[in-house]
Amino acid sequence: MVRAEKLDLVLVPLALAALTCYHLWLLYTILRHPTRTVIGVNAIARKRWVAAMMAVGIVHYSCAPQISSIFSSFETEITGFILHLGMPHQNTEKNGVLAIQTLRNNIMASTVLATTAITLVSVISVFIGVESPLSSSSFASPHHRLAYGIKSVTSPSSEPPVRLFSGSRAGEVFTAKYLAVSLCFMLAFVCNVQAIRLYAHASFLLGGLPPGEEGHREEFAAYVARTVNSGSYAWSLGLRAFYVAMALFLWTFGPIPMLFCTVLMCGMLYFLDTTREHAHAHWHAGRNGTV
Repeated sequence: MVRAEKLDLVLVPLALAALTCYHLWLLYTILRHPTRTVIGVNAIARKRWVAAMMAVGIVHYSCAPQISSIFSSFETEITGFILHLGMPHQNTEKNGVLAIQTLRNNIMASTVLATTAITLVSVISVFIGVESPLSSSSFASPHHRLAYGIKSVTSPSSEPPVRLFSGSRAGEVFTAKYLAVSLCFMLAFVCNVQAIRLYAHASFLLGGLPPGEEGHREEFAAYVARTVNSGSYAWSLGLRAFYVAMALFLWTFGPIPMLFCTVLMCGMLYFLDTTREHAHAHWHAGRNGTV
């Protein structure tokens, strides 16, 4: 029969490898084929949303040349679909109020996630100090039992039971489980704080355009769009940390629940991260001039 320690050594790295491979594939798809992912489509839509809110022409990314060429190649294809949504371009005052309210809602969402993450880290820290097998084993040592007058009862067969579902209960493994969950929540906290910072900067930048030529105004709008997209990327990364923390939390119940949760999560994230067929139909229709 396979022992619990061997299950931890096999199933836990397998689950982490599945999560890593999926997110590497997602990153490659975002960089190479952005319109096939929700993150890539939303990045293009936010760029055009900033241009509409600031009442300037369509802005262009001034980032790395290879990334800029990727997004610009899909710009013609996505134009019809974005314009089909009916973005306002005329009333600058109403657009400014709408932009600030939208960023405020994103700041509130990031604040809730950051507060939740740091609270869970504090709760886990207290739980580790109270329930750790290392702390409980010190009280159960022969010296403490003799000092407090506790008689030890030994069993003829004192071999530890085999745990297939709950996994290893060693003190080091116990601490590693909750440390991994705490690190994920700390990453979620830092990412959401960065999202709040970037959204706060964008709320000031959306207030107006610098005086100057049209080219300088478009460059400024492109900088604002990059700031808004960076805040959204930080928020998405913090949300991913919550997803990974959920799988690591199930590791406390054993490697089998963690592996099952990881496989199920990768399948669900695939449908959440990729675009649907009707979106592709809109893009092809916009490219053919039927939208």
